[in-house]
Order: sequence, then C-alpha cells, then structure tokens
Amino acid sequence: MKTQLKPGKHRVSLKYESGPESIDLRGVSRVIPLPAHGAEDVIAFGASDVLCGTEDGQIIRVNCESNEHKALLNTGGRPLGLELCADGSLIVCDSFKGLLRFRPGTDCAFNSTPEVLATSVNGQRLRFCSNASEAPDGSIWFTESTSRFHFPEFMGAILEHAPRGSLNCWHPDGTVTRVLDNRYFANGVIVEPDGTGVFFCETTDYALRRYDCVTQEVQTIAGNLPGFPDNMSPLSERNETWIAYAHPRSLPLDLLAKVPNFFSHIVWNMPDAIRPDAPHEVWLNMWKFNESAQNDKSDCKWERSYQIRGTHPDFHTPTAAVRMGDDLIVASKDQSSLLAIDLTKVL
Repeated sequence: MKTQLKPGKHRVSLKYESGPESIDLRGVSRVIPLPAHGAEDVIAFGASDVLCGTEDGQIIRVNCESNEHKALLNTGGRPLGLELCADGSLIVCDSFKGLLRFRPGTDCAFNSTPEVLATSVNGQRLRFCSNASEAPDGSIWFTESTSRFHFPEFMGAILEHAPRGSLNCWHPDGTVTRVLDNRYFANGVIVEPDGTGVFFCETTDYALRRYDCVTQEVQTIAGNLPGFPDNMSPLSERNETWIAYAHPRSLPLDLLAKVPNFFSHIVWNMPDAIRPDAPHEVWLNMWKFNESAQNDKSDCKWERSYQIRGTHPDFHTPTAAVRMGDDLIVASKDQSSLLAIDLTKVL
C-alpha cells in the first residue's frame, strides 16, 4: 500500500539563477551499457573501473574502456550511496538494509556477507540510508534522506516539502549518533580531509551546507540552487568533487510548497505515467576544496569551479558522477547505462 503524504510548508524562492546554457552532449560523450537498471551512485575502483549499485541489489564493476562488467555482490535490498574506505572495505547505503560494510575479499572483490553497521538511529529504523563518507578517524558519516519513505517512493518525500532527513555518524566503537535532524532530503556527503567539517547536500532545499565538527555550526555554502543536488563524488587527488543535479528546478513543484496540502495529495496519488515529469537534462557541477582557506564565512573552503549542462537522447536524470582521467562517468537512477563525458571537449 502506498505511503500517504504528511506535507509540510517550505519557504522556497521562485527566483534563482538560470544556470549555464544547455549543450548537445552527443558529440562529446558515449553511453556505457549496464546489465541492470538504476545505477544511483558511481565511484572509482582502480585506474579504469567503477562500481555502481542497481535496483536489483547488485554491486557491479564496470570497465570504462572496454565496457565489460561483472557483478561482485548483491545486498538483497536497494543500494544507493557507495564509499571505498582506506582499508579497502566497501560501504553501501541500502534503502532497505541500512548502512552496510563489505570487507575486502579475493580477486580485488569483496566478501559476499556484509557487516551491518546501522539499521536504526536513536531507536528509529533507517528507511532511506542515502550516502556515506569515511572520516580520518575511521568513523562513517552518512545521510538519511527521509524517515518516512523507502527509495521506491522517493517522490513522496519530495512532494511533502518537509524536513525529515538527517546527518548521522557511525563511530568505530559501534555507536551511532544523529548529528543533525530536520534536513530537507539530506543526500550527498563528504568529510573533509582533516575531519573538521562535513560537506553535504539538502536536495529539496536546493542547498549545499557544511557542518563544522568543532563548533557544531551549520554554514550554507550555496543556497537557492537552480537544480536538485544529489550525490557527491569522493574528493579526488585534485581536491575536487562532482555533484549531480538530478533535475533542474520545477515551478509546479515549488508552488506545491505554498498551496494547500490537498494539491500535493492529488499529485502524489496520480498514476506515475501521468504525473508531470521534470525536464530531462544532464547537469553536473564541479566543486573544489581549498585546504588553505580559513573556516569562516568570508573565506570559504568550498567553491564552485565548473558546470556542465546538456542533453543526450539516450541518457538523463544524473544522480552521481566521478572523474576517471579525462572522462566524467555519470550514473542515473533512471537509466540502464552510464554516460562517459570527455572533459577535454567540454571544459
């Protein structure tokens, strides 16, 4: 039975930057077929391979040069965010199973039986464990996008316009702490290299924020964004991360935050086939981390560097991206493929 909405009231501005001009990506990219649908996240795994998790529970290893792929394991749930740890372990955020860790196995793979790190926080069961990042001390910071919906009903969380997400931390002693509550669809997350800050997305607040682990303050790095920020790639050796906009902003959706709740219920209970959809685009942002910057509002450690925005007839709705040499490998929850964009042709 479909989970029913409990809409909130969310003050969102209807005025925001338009973003860069959209380009045709066909001549600067290629499609990499996958054996399953819905690679929601993608991370680097060696020099030319990536890992992604699909809607049938598989974690798939894909060679971005040959397009060869191999299923490494199956979570038995719905894998979302992935993170490789310093010891070679794979962290998987699974909407149904919680926060999982797969220890290294043979042949550069992983043991098939996971260690369950967290299925609940403060006695509340995790329903949408979304993204994770390892801190220097071995703790795992992770987001829960909503406490009411599992991933297959993610649209319900978006239509609610309610702050039911959180930022959490699993500690090496096995304890789990809820650090921030009342977040608008908390999503991609990165722990800074020195462990003093956590950079994360609030997808439905159209914002990027930083939690200061020392002062416990939250700083808005970028607000009123023109799209829905989703996953963040782990920081590369260039100190850069790529953030995918799953969709550009939608005026009808923003208006639902301001009108009576009745209208949100109508839209939620429409059949999926006739519910209005957002424009199909590929929109990606690169942010750089400046380790030398002082941690205050006048000298921010994070700054936006590049944006890529375009269309491709065979790919849309990016939810994650990772750089592999001169290529940007893009994943989508709505596709049975990855997209490799040649950065030498677009930057």
